[in-house]
Amino acid sequence: PYTDTGRGGPGDSAGAEDADGDGYGPGEDCDDGEEAINPGADEVCDGIDNDCDGLIDDADDSLDFVSATVWFADRDGDGYGDPGLSVPACLAPEGYVEDASDCDDEPGGGEAIGPGAEELCDGVDNDCDGVVDFAWVEADFQGGIDPLMFTASGDATTVEDGGDVSLQLTGASGGDQIATIFFNELFPADAPLSVRFTMQVSTGEGSAQAADGMAFVLSESDDICQIGGGGGGLGIVGASDGYTFEFDLYDNGAGVDGDRGLAPNQELPHCGLMRNTAGGDFTELDYDDAYCGAGFLNVGEVAVEIRFDGGAYELVMDGTTVLSGTLDDYSPSTPELALGFTGATGGFWAEQLVDDISVQCIAEGGGAEGTCAP
Repeated sequence: PYTDTGRGGPGDSAGAEDADGDGYGPGEDCDDGEEAINPGADEVCDGIDNDCDGLIDDADDSLDFVSATVWFADRDGDGYGDPGLSVPACLAPEGYVEDASDCDDEPGGGEAIGPGAEELCDGVDNDCDGVVDFAWVEADFQGGIDPLMFTASGDATTVEDGGDVSLQLTGASGGDQIATIFFNELFPADAPLSVRFTMQVSTGEGSAQAADGMAFVLSESDDICQIGGGGGGLGIVGASDGYTFEFDLYDNGAGVDGDRGLAPNQELPHCGLMRNTAGGDFTELDYDDAYCGAGFLNVGEVAVEIRFDGGAYELVMDGTTVLSGTLDDYSPSTPELALGFTGATGGFWAEQLVDDISVQCIAEGGGAEGTCAP
């Protein structure tokens, strides 16, 4: 029987029957039982010769790429593709992958860089997350002292001012106070560290002057509950072996703080770097009262960065380098350090606040280009 499609064209040939009604009869239609398959159809990715030209999917130059997958060149073979080199196809061409998140696809080195890589302290975005190098931890205290991040001892607490919450080591009210707060995580002793935070130190209410001070500690003990001497001990002296950056509000002089032999005025605020021991001994390794004599007390919030790299150190406060140098003998007794803050008061007192803490790596070469962004 003859079937007239009513359209003219291929279906209107003598003796042809268009069983699927697509306008093409036997001899032209390669599947007359499927209306979507005929010489006038678009070739799409489905494993079928849709347009009846004897070619299937990627083998057909007339493939409709709307149905294809976009594949990305993986030249370094790490399983992540280059977003700038792509081809549409039904099946992945050799050397191509569906993932387009590689940020360095160069062979002979790029294979170590990709979203699955570990971020290293090397000035390179190893894991392709858009951040060069890494921050071990970043913390503020808006939600209080996070017990999953910190272990606080003594009088450490938080205070709120105008919606901003800060860590308070010692408070504005009088009396002997002592506090420590250490990160729960230990940090590699040989890693180049950049520690950033803000501090705000104010003379206590009714106190004749501010005392005693606070410190940032690199402790060789893994005891994150450690707490040292009060008053001039700043909460750290006698607690453990380690290195301490002190922000001392009152140098009590020989017999109390010990004879530092560096402080020309024992009532002058100063900053210093100490080597302290669990036995209570310490050695002042560096000292400044030129900037710190007037630079951080009762001036509001001060931005601080401490850089410590294999004995090379730098203390920067509000953009001013206060201390810098290299220790003659940097030899920590442990492969990991506990990092934290301590503070204490004695006969005089002060409110000592810390906020916006980050511990980051310093890329090789240092300098602004190699420092992780906060």
